[in-house]
Amino acid sequence: EDHAYDTYSGYLRDHGELLKKQEVPAVANKYYVEDNPFLFDLFCTVKDKDEQGDFSTRRPKLDNLYDVFVNIRDDEKEHWKTLCNLVQYGDMQGV
Repeated sequence: EDHAYDTYSGYLRDHGELLKKQEVPAVANKYYVEDNPFLFDLFCTVKDKDEQGDFSTRRPKLDNLYDVFVNIRDDEKEHWKTLCNLVQYGDMQGV
């Protein structure tokens, strides 16, 4: 997952302008916007704090294909953090 995060970051850097001109695919809109938010929130087990120091419960930005790739990349980061918590603490939430 850590390698995947870096790979997606490179792809976003190299193709960002083109991706920002493309529409959000229906399947990505379904997953990130339409599907049951409980399942999405359950999956995101290690939330980062926003600028105000609060943990966000909102859905990720999804305006174009660039945002889709950002969300996929960030999902990989979530996988990595969850795996680290399971290995280190035996719990998805960690400490």
